[in-house]
Amino acid sequence: MKKRILSIVLVLGLLASMCIGCSSGSGGGESEAEDGYPEKEITMIIPWAAGGSTDTVSRKLASIMEKELGQAIVIQNTEGAGGNVGFSAIAGAKADGYTIGIVSGTIILNDYFMDDAVPYDSMKNIAIFCENPSCIAVPADSEFETLDDLIAYAKEHPGELQVANAGIGSTWHGVACTLENKAGVKFKHVPYEGGNPAVTAAAGGHVDAVVCAISEASTLVDSGNLRFLATSSESVLSEGVPTFEECGIEGMFGAYNEVVAPKDIPEEVAERLLTAVQNAYESEEMETFMNDGGFGRLWITGDELEQYLKDMDEAFSQIPTE
Repeated sequence: MKKRILSIVLVLGLLASMCIGCSSGSGGGESEAEDGYPEKEITMIIPWAAGGSTDTVSRKLASIMEKELGQAIVIQNTEGAGGNVGFSAIAGAKADGYTIGIVSGTIILNDYFMDDAVPYDSMKNIAIFCENPSCIAVPADSEFETLDDLIAYAKEHPGELQVANAGIGSTWHGVACTLENKAGVKFKHVPYEGGNPAVTAAAGGHVDAVVCAISEASTLVDSGNLRFLATSSESVLSEGVPTFEECGIEGMFGAYNEVVAPKDIPEEVAERLLTAVQNAYESEEMETFMNDGGFGRLWITGDELEQYLKDMDEAFSQIPTE
């Protein structure tokens, strides 16, 4: 009888240990899943209004990243103060990978226009994935047929020519400041909360010209509401339009777009995001979208990215802010 009881106890013990082993294995899997990133939707903050070039290309990138990450990426347009409101929201978010954002050279340029600008090195740099060439465009019925016409008028009427941009301290504001400095003129800068509102204002004749991304103006150029005068580089969207350099204005530039995250994000999460961004960038779907939309393809990460931003900061320090 004792032997039978002992046998039963041993069998029960063996079964218990097997169950514990199974439970432990299953639990380990659940623990891994709990620790795996991402487990829920991610918010991507875009610091400008919907419809602009940065918003458009970033939304496409996010839609492809979703497939890689297996979670939805919710776009949040947090505009204001030339992008500074959105930059602050990204930098101040919880550093767990569930809030990421998009920045451009504006975050560096803001430091030269604003007292409370968010420093560009206050975030975790993931990767630059796009570079948008700039342009200056005018209403279709504008008296200015060429960039020389516009500059000649500006020289005769200092501070009168109204030039729209995506906000004080934005990259396009910086481009406009650079143009007036190199051309020896003075514009009246008219800020809007993003590139799309700025080009819409120009198309409606509310301003004399707009400095923006080629991709932001191209649709309105195609529809006959705007005309390109010059661009910072050649593009399929602006074929036949002279570059600033061809017009005698050297050193003009465009804007980059970069995926960033809060500064103290765990390194393994940052690596997961980098992989997702890179795979999305290298996908045929993204390449076709960017080429068709006139977006410049640019991939920079790691130490090269840190140096790129330092060089950009040095270049922006030369832009007049008065």
